[in-house]
Amino acid sequence: MSACNAMEDALDVVVDERIRALRRLLYCGEWIQSHALHVYLLHAPDFLGCEDAVELAERDRGAVERGLDLKRTGNLVMETVGGRAVHPVNVRSEGSTAPRPRCDRGIGRPVVQSPRPGAGNRRLGVRVDFPDVEAEYRFVALREPDRYAIESGRAVTSDGST
Repeated sequence: MSACNAMEDALDVVVDERIRALRRLLYCGEWIQSHALHVYLLHAPDFLGCEDAVELAERDRGAVERGLDLKRTGNLVMETVGGRAVHPVNVRSEGSTAPRPRCDRGIGRPVVQSPRPGAGNRRLGVRVDFPDVEAEYRFVALREPDRYAIESGRAVTSDGST
């Protein structure tokens, strides 16, 4: 995506708003699956004193299933918009070659609704005490004036430098 954006900027190509919306949806799908993977399957076992997600599943199978359901939802978005769940192939400069969603893919309902009743409403049931750490950091992020910057925006720093 970054390469497409760079080429379009360099060549002064204006991308249709519908394509921008599809690209944002693709990024959202990636964020859903990536965050579900990290929170439920990589970080939670550490916080709960488990060796890995397999041990966590033995203690709290529901937590791991919720994480997998959320990851599956993100993967569905990526497959539908990007052509496949890992390393999407339907993105190109000046647009997307994404096929129209087929009715049997079920896009829409599983993406909008929770994959399982209560999937997003439960906590892992753990309190994590983080140490107080103070250090000098310069944070860098994207900023959009009217929405959360995921796929585009202006780079800004926490100290105002460029």
